[in-house]
Amino acid sequence: MSEIAPFGFTAVGTPVPQGSKTRTRWSIRDDNADRLKPWRETVTGAALDVVTARGGGPVFPRGVPVVVSFRFFFPPTVAAEKARKKGIRTVPAARPDWDKIARSVGDSMTDAQVWADDGQVAAGFVSKAWAFGRPPGVDVTVTCWTADAPWLAAPALEVAG
Repeated sequence: MSEIAPFGFTAVGTPVPQGSKTRTRWSIRDDNADRLKPWRETVTGAALDVVTARGGGPVFPRGVPVVVSFRFFFPPTVAAEKARKKGIRTVPAARPDWDKIARSVGDSMTDAQVWADDGQVAAGFVSKAWAFGRPPGVDVTVTCWTADAPWLAAPALEVAG
């Protein structure tokens, strides 16, 4: 298989988690569907622009393991602004949960045909930061997984006998 060039994009908007579902009489829907749908459309659109520029998708065909990096940026709170003015660096250490915001982006990338299935993600990195000096949103990078990447090596576990 030939090497696939890294894939990246930025989606601008306040990240929205994709998590709990509610069962109604007629369907099952996300608890926050009114906020989630526009966010997913924003992410899908940003990813689709790059997919289209690269000749269509999926960019990473089925069976190709990938590594993802999702760097989320949130509008600063009043407390974060005050801390910054005092020279104190802080990061968002509250909701939304990292895995739920990653889920909304991962599913959007499947919709945009970045990959055939988000099950191809073999490793990932997710971070949250305040959006000082930039718009809120997410910076996404996807690369092919390689067995020789030193930062992917799992630490050896010693089992007491």
